[in-house]
Amino acid sequence: MDGAWLASVLLRPYLLGFWSLGSSVYLNQITRAHVWPTSIVSAAIAVFILTNAIVLPTISVGISRFTPRFVISGTTLLLGAGIVAIGRLEELW
Repeated sequence: MDGAWLASVLLRPYLLGFWSLGSSVYLNQITRAHVWPTSIVSAAIAVFILTNAIVLPTISVGISRFTPRFVISGTTLLLGAGIVAIGRLEELW
């Protein structure tokens, strides 16, 4: 088994658990603070999870082509930027 493939498979449940299990913590706060319907915020979370499932095979390719440190650092920075962007949202669209 390729080590890069194994690394991407092992990291995916961790990141998915971070967002999907953590969503119960911030879902209520986002809907209250912005007066958005829970269904819209839940749909956004579902799109996020589906997008991650589609992108997962490219992570393995990226780890094979570059180094795991480079790929994980880059995705961590993107994740951090996304968290900052969520905090700055004021409108749905």
